[in-house]
Order: sequence, then C-alpha cells, then structure tokens
Amino acid sequence: MGERGRIVLREGPAGLRPGLSGGPDVWEVVTVHRSFADVEQTADWLDQPASAVEIALGYYERHRGEIDAWILENEEAAERGRDARRSPS
Repeated sequence: MGERGRIVLREGPAGLRPGLSGGPDVWEVVTVHRSFADVEQTADWLDQPASAVEIALGYYERHRGEIDAWILENEEAAERGRDARRSPS
C-alpha cells in the first residue's frame, strides 16, 4: 500500500495523535464510520481507500480508550465553541 493508509503519529497542541498517513486522524475516521456504519461510505466521504479506513478501524479496536478520549475531547471542544457563540458578549 505504500505510505498512504499507514498509521502515523502527528504532533499538535493537544499532543501526539494517531492518523492515517496522507489522511485524517483515526478519531475522525471512527466518527465518520459511526455515522455511516459502512467502510465504503466512510472511505468515499473521507476520500480515502477502503483499506485505509479498515487500518484506522483496526487501530481503533486495539486502542479504543485512547481514541474514545480524542473523540470526547473534540466533542467537548465543539460544545464549548457553540456555547461561546451563544453567550452574550
């Protein structure tokens, strides 16, 4: 498969996070897959090969706690952003 579809660690303000080489973070793949519950639809939505989505989902199965924490952190950040926009200045 070459470089595309491999799991890599990316450094960012929140620390290291796993993602697909040349693609989204694993938590993003999992979130989209939860919406579709289908590998092919997830792959199409993310513009990734199905094999890369399967690699990300396999990583998730082996590191569920870590990825669920990323998902929760991002959901909470999104909620804080929505609350900030609703709050009067």
